Amino acid sequence: QSTWGVHIQDRKRIKMKYSSLAAFCWFIVGVEQLYVWNYSFPGDKNHVEFWTTRQSILSAHGMSLVMKYVGASAILAAVLVATGKIKAILASCLCSVFFIYGPLYHYWLPHFFGWGFWYNGAAYTPDKKVDQATAFKLFEDEFGQDARILPRVAGHPIFVDLEHTLQMPFVLLGYIFAFLALMEASRKRPEKIKSK
Repeated sequence: QSTWGVHIQDRKRIKMKYSSLAAFCWFIVGVEQLYVWNYSFPGDKNHVEFWTTRQSILSAHGMSLVMKYVGASAILAAVLVATGKIKAILASCLCSVFFIYGPLYHYWLPHFFGWGFWYNGAAYTPDKKVDQATAFKLFEDEFGQDARILPRVAGHPIFVDLEHTLQMPFVLLGYIFAFLALMEASRKRPEKIKSK
């Protein structure tokens, strides 16, 4: 067998390994999100009430429907990245943008840097924003009793709960492995060199 053929096969195996690892990470995130938004919703709130308080860009009913099935976008990302094809890998990254934006804006940035959703009025539309003290109280009422393993940062009332602490490594690894798979898929084929 030519050295060229062996090299191509090795690269294909590496690409599929990265694609499979990324798919595994996104599948875990998808299942977790479907569980959280359908079976373990915060407190006693129903979806419509929850999104009414936040005045999302979509209607409360529309946002309720979106979030109930948001985990499906991570599972779609898993299916796409598993193909190992460049366009599918890029599409998988787009499908999973929410899982970077949401936790960063709602938990990680407020927790570490004192900026984000709860510091910006705890609403998605200007007419429903509240002052910081009220926003922090809303956070405590809804999430204050949630389990956590990370300590609070001094002076920052917002913490990262256990769910998002465990979720974020899978999100980051999903992107890292997808990026590595993309790099392998986009590399030029080497010139054909026959072994002697």
